[in-house]
Amino acid sequence: MLRNGYFILYIIMLLIPIVTFAIHPVSVVYRADSRTPEEIVQAGGMYPFTGLPPDIDLLHHFEGESLEGYTSAFISTTASLRQAVEHAAFTARINDEEPFDTEFETYLYVIRPSINFYNIDESLNYIINETPDNSDLYKEVSRTLHSYGGMNEWVALGGFAQTRIISYARITGDMLQQHYHSGQIFSSSFWDEHWQNNPLYLSALDQDLSSSVPYFSIGVPRGYITMLQNEAGQQLPLVNTCHEEPSTSDSRIKRQLSRVTCQNKAFTTSRYFYNTELLLQFLNILSELKINKKFDINIEQDEEEL
Repeated sequence: MLRNGYFILYIIMLLIPIVTFAIHPVSVVYRADSRTPEEIVQAGGMYPFTGLPPDIDLLHHFEGESLEGYTSAFISTTASLRQAVEHAAFTARINDEEPFDTEFETYLYVIRPSINFYNIDESLNYIINETPDNSDLYKEVSRTLHSYGGMNEWVALGGFAQTRIISYARITGDMLQQHYHSGQIFSSSFWDEHWQNNPLYLSALDQDLSSSVPYFSIGVPRGYITMLQNEAGQQLPLVNTCHEEPSTSDSRIKRQLSRVTCQNKAFTTSRYFYNTELLLQFLNILSELKINKKFDINIEQDEEEL
């Protein structure tokens, strides 16, 4: 069941006539999450942050903007077991050369999607197909998809209840250390002996599928994406990683987040410009600011000498 205003947004989405762009729905998605099954039950499921007006723009979520501000109306999942494990592994070690942290622990959840689960790549492709190829929107969405597509990501508008969680398994640093490099940990057969059934799952949902139509609320991209960066400089899009519960401090509300916490580890957020034209404009502005600042300093020195 969708919460509060998300139900209204969901109904509006159903009324949008998109019939010429069919998407193959999926019956199972995965999510790596640092919260225990008990914490998920206590929260009633996996839901977006509350307390601030929800941002329903899919690109704001994908680029990390609404995640930084804790306003995203979506919960990220993936139809790829491998991608879910990779996202967990990213937070379990400093870099590819180091061993996995033996104290690392997170959970992998198997989820039954509903028609409020939308495919990001196909939604962006829909916008590309429906937009003039000489428009800024076409260019920016194409850049976004080219740079960060291919993760088979499905986002749940408004989140989902714990009754959609089919099963879960614990991922530890030792498990990754033993089975990651061989590739065993990416196979479904490996997890067969690790899954624990969720007693709250509703079997009545067995036939449910994700949405077969694209998500339409997509604005103009910023031209850069927010990345999560560890101590060694490894980066992964913020949308694909966990992040801490929001604070009520002014700095959070003003979207001045510079560090996030995942599995008790600190990560720095950075911005990657996939729009090189925007990057050049940004660098030119910085250059002009430095020149003006230097000019102001010289004027002040001349005035002091006089």
